[in-house]
Amino acid sequence: MKFICSRDRLIEGISIVQKAVATRSTLPVLEGILVEAGEGVKLTGYDLETGIEWQMDADVPESGSIILNARMFGDIIRKLPEDLVSIESSSNQTVKIECNSTHFSIRGLSADDYPKIPLV
Repeated sequence: MKFICSRDRLIEGISIVQKAVATRSTLPVLEGILVEAGEGVKLTGYDLETGIEWQMDADVPESGSIILNARMFGDIIRKLPEDLVSIESSSNQTVKIECNSTHFSIRGLSADDYPKIPLV
C-alpha cells in the first residue's frame, strides 16, 4: 500500500474516526484505525458498538490496507509539517510515514483481522 495526501485532510479524518476507536480493549485491532487505499483512502474506527468510516481523495500508486494504532498514528501525523504526507506499508506490516525531511516507521497489524462494520 502506498498513498500521498494532504496532512490537514488526514488529521481531519483521524480525528473523526478516533471517536469510534476503543481506548482499552482485549483485541489490539480495536485500538487501531483501519487504513484502506484504493480509489481514495478510507479510514475506519470501530469498537464493536460504534463504527465510523471516513473517505478522502488521495494519490494512490499502490492499493492495500493495514491497521495502525490510533493514538500513535494520530500523534505522528499531528506533529508533521504542513505539506503532503506519503504513507507506505511493506509486506512485513511496517509502515513508513514521510513528510519533507521527517521520517517515521511504525508497526501495523494485518487488515484481515479487523471486524467488519455491519450494514444497516
